[in-house]
Amino acid sequence: MIGSRRAGGGSSRDGRRSNNPRPHGDLGAREHDDRNGARPTTSVASSGARRPTLPRGRRRLRHKQPQIALTRSAAGTAVHADLPLAIEDYALIGDCTSAALVGRNGSIDWLCWPRFDSSACFTALLGTSDHGRWRIHPADPAPHVSRAYRDGTMVLETVFSTKEGRVAVIDFMPPGHGNSSVVRLVEGRAGKVTVRLHLKLRFDYGSSVPGSPGSKT
Repeated sequence: MIGSRRAGGGSSRDGRRSNNPRPHGDLGAREHDDRNGARPTTSVASSGARRPTLPRGRRRLRHKQPQIALTRSAAGTAVHADLPLAIEDYALIGDCTSAALVGRNGSIDWLCWPRFDSSACFTALLGTSDHGRWRIHPADPAPHVSRAYRDGTMVLETVFSTKEGRVAVIDFMPPGHGNSSVVRLVEGRAGKVTVRLHLKLRFDYGSSVPGSPGSKT
């Protein structure tokens, strides 16, 4: 029979085999790849558009979460108190003319004073305690910490619970008094708790030390 092996054998009408055993085009290339055991690198959608396919066994790259250098206690407070906390560990107090950020560790690490557009005098949020802060905290290095605003106010209560007792630090900035003020109250709730205070003022965003020869104040 003449031409009986049209697609598979590649014969011509006179019975002789042609030099091109496979037809041209994508179908011939795909059949040639299948015969040699190679996989096609593209898949064809029903609309005829080509879309790249991922080889089997390839895993998606996952971004590693950065490790926080700050060591925390079980309560979430900073053990290495000289470092700033994570931003979610700060609460805001203000008087409509300025505002301060108070950490769970009892430290005010950011305050532009006496106005929002004034230079900051506490800037430990961007560095260390050397850049200015005001911290009130128990001597116990790992207290349990809870805090909340008083209902309907911007008065922040941070309660420290230790093995010896419980103490609260109450922070607020009273509005409507002409001059901006930061008020911090320490209130004993139970037992006997040793409390420490650390105040370090650094004007001009931490660059100016009060009383130093190069100070602008």
